[in-house]
Amino acid sequence: MKKKCKNCPPRCEGGNKCSRKAEISKRNEFFLDIWRKNKHICENCGKWLGNEPLSYHFDHLLEKNKFPELKFEEFNIFLTCLDCHSRKTNGFISEIVQNRINQVKLKFNIL
Repeated sequence: MKKKCKNCPPRCEGGNKCSRKAEISKRNEFFLDIWRKNKHICENCGKWLGNEPLSYHFDHLLEKNKFPELKFEEFNIFLTCLDCHSRKTNGFISEIVQNRINQVKLKFNIL
């Protein structure tokens, strides 16, 4: 049996077939692609995000746990600074973010 990573699910075959590793790789490439294509500024407040992408910079407008089918939809990702990401996560949604959420819902036909 091939060695499993510490976060593997029980049925994982390990090695190159590790589903967790594949998911992480896909996610990282998805976020890096967005980072390369966009200016590194918060889409909410305009703050400079720096040169290195951090996980909190990529906010799912429609939460990935409620809308897993939109997890890898670029239009559902909003580049944010830590402060704006935290505000949205805690329910303080700005008009800019709400407008973008509405656009995502319209685009993907979500009521």
